[in-house]
Amino acid sequence: MFDSKVINQYLDYLEPNPLLYPRSFQENISARLLETVADGICDSVVLVFLENSRNKDLRSKNWIKRQEKKIFEGVEYLSNYLKDKQFFVGNSFSIADISCFSCLEYIDLRFPKFEWKNRYKNLNKYWNIHKIRDSFKKTKPKTQIIEPIQD
Repeated sequence: MFDSKVINQYLDYLEPNPLLYPRSFQENISARLLETVADGICDSVVLVFLENSRNKDLRSKNWIKRQEKKIFEGVEYLSNYLKDKQFFVGNSFSIADISCFSCLEYIDLRFPKFEWKNRYKNLNKYWNIHKIRDSFKKTKPKTQIIEPIQD
């Protein structure tokens, strides 16, 4: 089995308490939408990181700007969606929170110049509430050196 979305859905069927994906149709769709937005932001962060790994004379500033725009607009969307709530969807922790929190952590790791904590006080408040969860503390991403592939 592969792909985190498929694995998460499988886990919900194996152990339905607590549910990662809400049962309510509206909350389920909202959680999936937020999961997708967070994935898209992370994809753009990866693309910026990879483009910046290229030789300077081969880097595309326009490409980087397009990806950064996706990151900025995606985080703005998350901030507007969250408002002043403790959870992204409903009144309990769900896949939306896992996805959005992980996305913010990944931005900190690979795109620290964005400084989202200063720009989006509500996301920073949300992050401070949830960063103490054991599941997040145990899985916090760490910087790793990525070596180029040798021919």
